[in-house]
Amino acid sequence: MSETSDLPPLPSPEVLSLKIRKLKACLKALAQPIRMQILFLLHKKEMNVNDITMALTPISQPSVSRCLGELRDQRLVNLRRDGKYRYNSLTQKCREFLDAFLDQSDPEALEEFQKIGMLKPVKIED
Repeated sequence: MSETSDLPPLPSPEVLSLKIRKLKACLKALAQPIRMQILFLLHKKEMNVNDITMALTPISQPSVSRCLGELRDQRLVNLRRDGKYRYNSLTQKCREFLDAFLDQSDPEALEEFQKIGMLKPVKIED
């Protein structure tokens, strides 16, 4: 029998169930291509909903707002208010995940996402 003393103890069934539900909700949020496109846009810079909508034309502003709300609910996107404007940005954990997942120096990875429909070319205006 192998020694397992180095392994952390398993959480209680209630805690494990909660973690599984949270992971399921997060993966569901990431499963929609529009939400993935929003994350990739926000990986470049902080944006308001109008900027995101313009980059994702012909997606409507209400659709983009709903997607942003879901991403905020899953703690993938932060909201910063500046007067009457609201700016969206990636949370630090989401940014770290995207950095690890998609090496920005590898343009072939972006092409692969485009091929499978997870990422459509978008225009980003500075």
